[in-house]
This record gives sequence, structure tokens and C-alpha cells, in this order.
Amino acid sequence: CVCVCVRVRACRIPCGFDIVYRRHDRGPLTQALTAVILLMESIRKIFVNLLPEKTKTFAQEFDRVKQDYDTHRKAIASQLVSIMQAEWERQAPSMNYTRMSTTPGAKQVAANSKQLHKVLKGVLHRDEIADIFRSILGFFNSKLKLAAKERGGQSKAIAVGMAADIVHFEEVLGGLDGMPIQVLREGLSELGLVLPALVREVT
Repeated sequence: CVCVCVRVRACRIPCGFDIVYRRHDRGPLTQALTAVILLMESIRKIFVNLLPEKTKTFAQEFDRVKQDYDTHRKAIASQLVSIMQAEWERQAPSMNYTRMSTTPGAKQVAANSKQLHKVLKGVLHRDEIADIFRSILGFFNSKLKLAAKERGGQSKAIAVGMAADIVHFEEVLGGLDGMPIQVLREGLSELGLVLPALVREVT
């Protein structure tokens, strides 16, 4: 069984996550398994044609392996997203937008997000990482939208401070492989927040 064990800790790492490995490098093995799973249906059809007398049992075993892998992968992704959601909430008090500059909370969340990407890059496929961060950035975006609705019209300082946070996230995360950074700013312009063009090209 190839797995990535994730457990919440009290703050050994500021964002509260700890990725646990065995001594050997699981990155290539995990990525290879992901590739096999993606090709599973084609492999299944080939073997079913070669072994018609064992078709039912063989097909059931293939389906079971794929289902187990998908369940395991979704559970890990869900836990990682939950951890980063909790990290945002933990830093939220320092994201008060009282100054026209990047808030300390945004700097911390961005740094921890980058560290998470670095860890996952060694063990997961690019598309899986993109899916995880699409959910994470979607949550961040929902929080920014809420802040824009509640406080966006109060003062120029708040609007500039929010924009500064978004630009900081894009500077830190925008150039990372497979990072769907555009998710972060979706719908914010419609709420009256003035944002510059993306700082880095989306890869």
C-alpha cells in the first residue's frame, strides 16, 4: 500500500500539518501508481480480452483497487484542505486590513501554503496537487469575498490592504508548478476590489 499519512499537530510546523514518510522516497512510486490508476480502464479491457474465463473476478479486483486508491486519495486531499482552512482562521485576526500593506496573517498563510506545495510535489502527481490547491484557494477566495462585502466600502485603506494581500499570495504561489492561482481572485473585481494583472503567469 502506498500512502501519505497526514496528522494534525499542535504547531511543530506553524500551519499545523506534518507529512510523515517512511525512510525511502515514495514520490516516484506514488506518481507511478497514479499513472497506472489513470490507465486502469485501458489495462482492464486488455486483460479481460486476454483472460475471458477469469473476466469477472479480474475486473472486480481491478475495480476494487481503483476504488480503494480513489478513496484514500480523496481522504488525504480533504484533510489537507481542512488543515489550510484552519490555518486561515488562525491567522484571520491579523488580517484586519487596517494598513495599506500586506498583513502578517497573509504572509504566514502564503508561506505555509508554499511549504505544503513543496512537500506534496515530492509525493503526488501534478494534477492531484492542482486539485488540492484549487480547493484551498477556493476557500481563501470565499473568505476574501466575505471581507470585501463586509468591509470593502469602508475605506481606501481596507481595499488597498486586501489587494496587497492578494498580490502577495500571487507573488509567493503564482509561479509554483500547477498552482491554479487564478482561483484566488475570482469574483473579487465584481465586488469593487481593484486588482492589477496577475503577478506571475499561471503554469
